[in-house]
Amino acid sequence: MTWIKAILLLGIASLIGVLPSSGADNLVIISSHWEGYRFEIETRFKSWYETKYNTQVNLDWRDAGGGSESLKFVLSEFKQEPSGIGIDLFFGGGNEPQLLLKKEKLLQSYRPPLDIMDQIPPDISGMPIYDPEFYWFGNALSGFGILSNKRVIDIKKLPPVNSWEDLAAPELFTWVGSGDPRGSGSAQKLYEIILQSYGWEKGWSIITRMAGNVRVFHKNSSTAVKDTSLGDVAYCLAIDVYGLYQVSSVGTDSMAFLYPKGATVINPDAIGIFKGAPNIQTAQRFIDFLLSTEGQSLWVQPRGKPGGPTKFEIPRMSVRPDLYGAYPPGTGFLNPFTQPVRMHFDDGLASRRRHVLQGLLGATLIDPHSDLTKAWNKIRILPPGQRDTAIEQFAAAPISENELNSLAADWDNAVKRNKLILHWQREAMQKYRRFL
Repeated sequence: MTWIKAILLLGIASLIGVLPSSGADNLVIISSHWEGYRFEIETRFKSWYETKYNTQVNLDWRDAGGGSESLKFVLSEFKQEPSGIGIDLFFGGGNEPQLLLKKEKLLQSYRPPLDIMDQIPPDISGMPIYDPEFYWFGNALSGFGILSNKRVIDIKKLPPVNSWEDLAAPELFTWVGSGDPRGSGSAQKLYEIILQSYGWEKGWSIITRMAGNVRVFHKNSSTAVKDTSLGDVAYCLAIDVYGLYQVSSVGTDSMAFLYPKGATVINPDAIGIFKGAPNIQTAQRFIDFLLSTEGQSLWVQPRGKPGGPTKFEIPRMSVRPDLYGAYPPGTGFLNPFTQPVRMHFDDGLASRRRHVLQGLLGATLIDPHSDLTKAWNKIRILPPGQRDTAIEQFAAAPISENELNSLAADWDNAVKRNKLILHWQREAMQKYRRFL
């Protein structure tokens, strides 16, 4: 089935697009970034490229359905074609995919010009902005937080939310939105942040009760963000690039985005060049552009302003401290270089257990979501004393953190993995049904 998927994904441009212009350079990028983001980057890059190199360039964007899905696709393709998969760049999904791709020796190193790299610090509060061996580069900084619809909250008289734990309140039943961490890299990061912020046992209790409040788990986190903007839910977990876009589009009277104090991560959204990239020079030039003043200005300036985007608002935090004075008031962005809000976050741990945690979250919270929400709906209306006792049983972690971490080393064993996932699913459904 892999070759069929490859044809559908990698050949779609030739089926529905325009053939590359004669004499133009080409670039193939796999990315989960949304359409407006791609449009603004492509438009500016083409102009920059033609001015700088007197040559046109064609960009071929590929998307396997989200950051996590794109990573799974790429890893699968490299198993079939170890020398190269016909794609130049992996763009987006945070830095965890890049850490894994480097570990698997699927990236190649490139050092941009000194006049660019001298403007970018190697890290922010201990979190690397780019790989010390230049295998990947953060092109923007992302924070993770909570998007809220003020009008829905007022109409429904819902309680305020200022922390991850607040999203687990019984009063928020059906009013929370979330992406599926198995398909969305940002959703994966958000759940890992909660677990590391509160500790394993309390963190798992929070995300279980929060899952009981989630109306539906969407494959892409951007859909949950749109649901919040439309008023289908009042709150959702969101990466700031999606959340602040909705705030800027709909207005601060209707929408708000907040970073939970001391319980979020400032994370680089990264890009790396694949081993065997067919258009290596163009890929290197694309990275130069993203890190240059011209590229970084796309995040800094509002739509329609000099240096800013032309059609879509794409506000993000720049990786260059020298540009923060150019951010206009009211964008919602802090300067993470002077006002750190991040928690201590073990990025290596998150990367190592990424796939096994996805399996556990999916098997215990998302696949049996119907039973989970029915049980939570019964528990949340119990008298306080009874409710506390029921929550202790309902939201207990299915395995210990040490067990989870030990499973990560052998998670590639498909037989063992599938057996465990089925076991977790059965155990979860039996537990939830005891409350019905």
